[in-house]
Amino acid sequence: MNNEQKANTNTVGSFEVKTDLRGDVRADVVSFDESADGFQVSIWEGVGGHMEPKKYFMLKFPPQTEIKHRYNVEELLGAKLLDYSPDYSFEYIPVEGWVDVTRTESAPKVEGEFSMSMKSVGEQTGPLNLKVTGTFNLKNKPDSNF
Repeated sequence: MNNEQKANTNTVGSFEVKTDLRGDVRADVVSFDESADGFQVSIWEGVGGHMEPKKYFMLKFPPQTEIKHRYNVEELLGAKLLDYSPDYSFEYIPVEGWVDVTRTESAPKVEGEFSMSMKSVGEQTGPLNLKVTGTFNLKNKPDSNF
């Protein structure tokens, strides 16, 4: 499995993801990205060598006009959990749940809490369903390339 999503290197903050059957996701890299299509928060575990097991979790939101909003998972533009290594590959997508988000545009910042049930995608030998919960509090430092 190849994860080609790039991290925003200006993002700082915390991101916690807990699963009931695949372990927690360690926050080696976090990212908060904004575009005209909306915004996305992501977390990576295992950014080392090829053999190191890796995990990736992302939530993609539509443009948000309210400061606070509760999204049902069906409203998200994307969401997934990947857990993979050279020996295995697991992918999960949400089937039910919610994400509470508070977003500030003046100083790009986003924080939230989520709880969802996720199901496996494709053939795999791992758990078919997961309970995934967590929180995030991310902001982007000003770009220092002036």
